[in-house]
Amino acid sequence: MSQSLEIQQRSIEILSSLSYRTGQLSGYLESIAQGVSELLNLEWVVVTLCQAGVEKVLASTRDLGADRDRVYSLHGSLAERVILQNSPVVIEDARLNQGNLPEGYLSYLGVPLRSPTGEILGTICAFGREPHSLTPAEVKLAEIFAERAATAIDNYQLYQQQRTFNRDLEAEVAKRTEELKLAQNQLELRVEQRTAELRQAVEQLQAEIQERQQIEAALRESEGRFRTLLDNAADAIFVINDQNQIIDVNQQACTSLGYTRSELLNFTVFEIEKKRSPQEMAATRQQLSLGSPQTLEGIHQRQDGTTFPVEVRVALFESGGQTLELALARDITERQQAQLSCERLAELGEFAATIIHEVRNPLTTVLLGLNAFKQLELSEIFQSRLSLALEEAERLQRLLNEILAYAKPQALQEVELELNQFITQMLDSLRQMPSAMGRQIQFTPSPTAIKVRGDADKLKQVLINLIANACEAVGEGELIQTRISSQMNRVCVQIQNGGDPIPPDILAKIVQPFYTTKPAGNGLGLAIVKQIVEAHGGQLRIESDAIAGTLASIDLPMAIATKK
Repeated sequence: MSQSLEIQQRSIEILSSLSYRTGQLSGYLESIAQGVSELLNLEWVVVTLCQAGVEKVLASTRDLGADRDRVYSLHGSLAERVILQNSPVVIEDARLNQGNLPEGYLSYLGVPLRSPTGEILGTICAFGREPHSLTPAEVKLAEIFAERAATAIDNYQLYQQQRTFNRDLEAEVAKRTEELKLAQNQLELRVEQRTAELRQAVEQLQAEIQERQQIEAALRESEGRFRTLLDNAADAIFVINDQNQIIDVNQQACTSLGYTRSELLNFTVFEIEKKRSPQEMAATRQQLSLGSPQTLEGIHQRQDGTTFPVEVRVALFESGGQTLELALARDITERQQAQLSCERLAELGEFAATIIHEVRNPLTTVLLGLNAFKQLELSEIFQSRLSLALEEAERLQRLLNEILAYAKPQALQEVELELNQFITQMLDSLRQMPSAMGRQIQFTPSPTAIKVRGDADKLKQVLINLIANACEAVGEGELIQTRISSQMNRVCVQIQNGGDPIPPDILAKIVQPFYTTKPAGNGLGLAIVKQIVEAHGGQLRIESDAIAGTLASIDLPMAIATKK
């Protein structure tokens, strides 16, 4: 009992002394290894990181020299046994055929390192030179140290990911800032050019008005030329007196508002301008000076009650002893829509960059592991599965590179595909998806061969996404049906599942980019599916009701038969 209390007291002292600082993982794990070695009286303790079928030593109580950076295969090892068992493994005496230990060691304790989310990150392995019987309390003590080590490794990995994300974000911000500066400079230049053009037009107009007062004949001729110029102008032009009464307009003003010229000449400016109040407009007029125009934004109302945004260039000029206001109004509906589209594309680019950063690194690790397995002598069936895994991992890597180009037209590598065979070859991989576990995926092929021209990888992506969504919508044991039909020169691939129907308000927005109802979703899956289908000249339809369930239909053109 006294010895047990001493071990507990020493355990508390060691645990209290552990201090983890971000970025200093190695020293922290070395302290944990030394603590386990001391408390369990085992001569050699190592902390390992296990990923993609291999393990690497992160800390050791024994100097490993050049072997410290070696990567070991998990296959057939005690560490693999610990990970697969997901619980401690104890070998009291290796001479009793309990396991193969390193030369010179007879006892062993292996404890899995579990992250806070339950993921197995690696192991703590302790070796003794003599047979050693461990009590449940000692095994539990080793698990406490393993929990500390797992938390530190998990925090270290998150810290490294955050640093990489921050660097990428800073670079993107710097890039966007430079682009914004360039755009601002260009905009200022265009505004200056437009101001100069308008000033020149106003000066010319003032000269024509003065000439009309001097010569009546020249007035009629000049008025005719000026009316032609105004009526053919792309902008709506208004002349307004100091009582805010419209006294002249061009044809474009009539066309854009839906009134005749005589009707507009009976209006005040307040009857067509709906954004700016009379007080605001009066304040703007007071700020104007002769020959110094201003640019304002407003909202004009048409005869039918609809409204549209405008950019108005306003200037004062003298005519017949009056100070009049000249307003050139341009419809900026398309400009505002283009600005919204640019902002949306910018959000998409930033989001795509984040996705690629989060997925590419672990995917690279997976590919390295799979390529390492190619060096092993595997049976034919395992070689086939390894080739399939490599093919799918490489396809995913290509997909990540294309997410950034979502806003651009899809680049297709088209080949002729026979759909019955194409989907049949995918069934094994579809049924092995995590979301498909426990579900039944049934495929009903067309009775005749159906060929389409398409990009095999992208059409795979479409089917994987839709079938995975269908699997997630139903419980274990339920059926996902996939079938092919054709009519005339079109082919329809349908994926149907039961489960709760999709509410109409969600169904209307389900293929919009960034719209998702999944806590961990990004809202791009169905948007990319729709884009791919439309790039193939097809159409995506999703219907859902309580009776039939949810039906996703992919309508594609059939391949045109060529004459030999």
